[in-house]
Amino acid sequence: MDFDKVSRFKRIELSLQKSDNELQATTQEFVIELLHLARVYQDLLVSMERAQAAQFFLKTRRISSDDINQKKALEFHPLQRQAIDHNIAACTDIQTKLIQLAPKVNRLWQKFEGRNSLRDFTINEDFKAGKHLWQRNLKEIKNQYKLDRFGVTDFNVLAKVFDQPVPSSLSEILVDQEWLGTLSELNHVSVSD
Repeated sequence: MDFDKVSRFKRIELSLQKSDNELQATTQEFVIELLHLARVYQDLLVSMERAQAAQFFLKTRRISSDDINQKKALEFHPLQRQAIDHNIAACTDIQTKLIQLAPKVNRLWQKFEGRNSLRDFTINEDFKAGKHLWQRNLKEIKNQYKLDRFGVTDFNVLAKVFDQPVPSSLSEILVDQEWLGTLSELNHVSVSD
């Protein structure tokens, strides 16, 4: 029983190179928020599972002053509830930031898409730069985001994506309304005991 461990989301500072290109900078900010969203969802789920386990343990066991696990459950159940509240607030903040960033991402993308062909040399250079950035930060991303918990074990997958032929056409938008609607709905979900 690990309800004596508390998972509270904490933002992670990635050492990413700043870009003067507004589309790159905004997309980078958006992707960082997506990574944080994945992490906060993980922390929220774990804190909810641990709070539930502590609560179940307390409800199903006889009260005993000698039971170490019961003492842990009594001590850590309130901390797990606090972690849930903290993680929900972080989820809401990150989801709100993504919702706010989406129109800018789409506007910049449409501006870019209207001017460029993905066959352009600069786009191919951006793909190479993206692969290099991924590889340079891979160890930090592995350690901080614990992607293996999400079933991501081949950390070279994204690098392989960058090696694929550049597509000949672009999507008109990067972030669709359905996804934004789901994020907005999630901001209004409440969690109870």
